[in-house]
Amino acid sequence: MRNKIIRSFLIILSLSFVIGFGILYGVLYYVSLNQQTSNLNDELSIIVQTNFEESQQIGEELFDKDTRLTMISSDGEVLYDNFDDSINENHLQREEIKEASKNGTGSSVRYSETMEQNYLYVAEYDAQEQTYVRLAMPFSGVSQSALMLLPSFFIAFVIAFFFVWLMSKRMADSILKPLQEISAVIRKADFGKEKIEFQNYSYSELQEITDALQTMNNQIAKNLENLEREKQIRQEFFTNASHELKTPLTSIRGYSELLRQHAITDPDQIDHCLDCVLKESDHMTKLINDILTISKLEAKDYVVQKSHIKLKDLLENVLNSLSVQAKAMNLDIDASCENVTVYANLDHIQGILYNLISNAIKYNKPN
Repeated sequence: MRNKIIRSFLIILSLSFVIGFGILYGVLYYVSLNQQTSNLNDELSIIVQTNFEESQQIGEELFDKDTRLTMISSDGEVLYDNFDDSINENHLQREEIKEASKNGTGSSVRYSETMEQNYLYVAEYDAQEQTYVRLAMPFSGVSQSALMLLPSFFIAFVIAFFFVWLMSKRMADSILKPLQEISAVIRKADFGKEKIEFQNYSYSELQEITDALQTMNNQIAKNLENLEREKQIRQEFFTNASHELKTPLTSIRGYSELLRQHAITDPDQIDHCLDCVLKESDHMTKLINDILTISKLEAKDYVVQKSHIKLKDLLENVLNSLSVQAKAMNLDIDASCENVTVYANLDHIQGILYNLISNAIKYNKPN
């Protein structure tokens, strides 16, 4: 990642220099073109004001300055050229001539097959003589100037490249060092079991990362705490369930041993023992069903079946089933319930009523 950051900075720098050099070249090109065009127009204005013979004399002088003077008739025939006397081509289709015929003056840059190099052409229409007067001079744009600037530009590029490399390296280190510190803290941290401390970083993005990690650590700690609490609750439940199961098992075993040893011969007492065994068996069945229900609830696999329940009838059935225990304690139970219907699970409502009333009987005092 560090090398990628440095490489990206250097690529951007290189592209910036290339684009900058291209823009500079274009600006210098148009400045040079406008300057030379303006100079040729000034000279051309002077030549247009002279007669044909004077123009030829000026053409001879311009020859030494490497400036080409051409006089063209209105039908495109070359009347005079100070560089070549044998030009037979029609010049009406030349860009500068076409422009001069429309606007009075015109200019263009193109390659001259006669002179075998690029020329800047400036033309003006002389209405009095009905001729086109054209001046031309070699034009290489700013290639020579660009070649002169190129070494300086290259030196500046090398210096900038070096400084950008140093700055990008330093910036990459300033970005990656905090990330390395965060990674080191994460590797050593025991999530959810200890508090994680990070430094305060100047980059808001890194601060968001550390805040998110601390929030995640707190959430993990809270989840672990909930799991531990649920584990303790589950252990307490199974401890209580085991204790609750021992009581009916002990009763069933005691009554069974009495019956097996034929210690009881009275039929009424035998029936009473069998009733107690059946009652304690039902109690065990209910405890086991409660355990299965809790397991289904934890697995989210329990579907509650609801129905319309007449609460008064259900209460009377529970009281009838607990009448023996109440009678044994010599207790009176006063039930007051209207004829209401509830939409709920029958086993749940019955279990609630049974637990409340049976506990009230069990933990009461006789009479």
